[in-house]
Amino acid sequence: MNLTRLREIVAVNGKLCLIEMSSNKARSFLTSLGIFMGVSALLANIAFLRAMDSDLKKEMEQMGGLNLITIAGRGPKSKQENILFSRSPGLTLTDAEQVKTALPFVAALLPQRDMGRPVVHAQGKQTNCRGLAVGQLHMQVYDYKLDAGRALSRDDFNEHALVCVIGKRIMNRLFGKDAAAADVLGRKVTLGRFSFVIVGVIATENPWDWRAREMLVPFPVYEERFAGTSNKLSSLTLMIKTGAAMDRAKKELRLKMLVLHRGIEDFEISANDDKIADMKKAGLGMNILLMAIALISLLMGGISIMNIMFATIGDRIREIGIRKALGAHKADIFIQFIIETVVLCSVGALPGLVAGSVVIMLPKGVFPFQPILTFGDYGIAILFTILVGIISGTFPAFRAANMEPAEALRY
Repeated sequence: MNLTRLREIVAVNGKLCLIEMSSNKARSFLTSLGIFMGVSALLANIAFLRAMDSDLKKEMEQMGGLNLITIAGRGPKSKQENILFSRSPGLTLTDAEQVKTALPFVAALLPQRDMGRPVVHAQGKQTNCRGLAVGQLHMQVYDYKLDAGRALSRDDFNEHALVCVIGKRIMNRLFGKDAAAADVLGRKVTLGRFSFVIVGVIATENPWDWRAREMLVPFPVYEERFAGTSNKLSSLTLMIKTGAAMDRAKKELRLKMLVLHRGIEDFEISANDDKIADMKKAGLGMNILLMAIALISLLMGGISIMNIMFATIGDRIREIGIRKALGAHKADIFIQFIIETVVLCSVGALPGLVAGSVVIMLPKGVFPFQPILTFGDYGIAILFTILVGIISGTFPAFRAANMEPAEALRY
């Protein structure tokens, strides 16, 4: 079959397809409805998958890289552990100093104390925040971006300066939704009995981001003003030197911590490489699940088209017989029904593309992460639609093409 002949077949059968669809509008609409829903679900799921992947990458960046090990205090889970844990001093700043001195693979310490959910005041307004007393390298290691101002500096730590870096949500609650980050620099907020000068505002694109609720203060300020006689930490992060074996580092660190805690394991040690591997596995599983749901929806639409096409052939047996009697080849009949199923799928797919795109048009903050679509995603949706049309039309078209003219003309 040459190219000219193929073009003629496609043109003739395309016209027949449009005539058939226009003469059975209700059936064509219901047939396309399944594809409409399938394409909408496919595109919406792709948008959410891209958003989840983007969010996962940001989470990994905020975890500070692969060369970090975190020691976190562990609470007792039974009465026996409660009694046992009371003999341990707990996770303290002394642990940090001892570990840094004893273990040569430790490059830097990042002590952190979660101050809970304290209330912060300014201009007669108040709001809850996540108060964090952090080490000098905290913002650098965990890749904090700033909308305005600066990070906590070495001088802030050395001088025990009453300064802070706040998130956007805190800024908006205290200074108004229209407040610009640059305008709040140098203004004061009150935490407990102390006033802190704002030196920076954390940049967050998503209002659901937990960093939008943070208030970071220098760790020495917490020790001096809030901790009293306690030097306990909520967690201690160690930056491991490049090239150090992570498994060996974790084992040596565990042994050292057991010595410091009198043989009591009231702490948990975790490495970022393990956390990132777990996050990737969880993300992959969710991706597979969502794509499977979307493809099943699209395939169900294809099955509905296949059923309708089989019913259509039953109604058009005489038409097929007449066409064959007038000289139509098997290829003509086969292509006619393939084109019809592809066109039906396309009629449902076009509004489905629009409906599936609605999720990216919604304002930020409606979902925990912002859905994302690219031009390539629309191409994937269209490709799957055409593929479903061809697959769902193949069996009905094959049946129609193999009918005997004499038998078909009896109807």
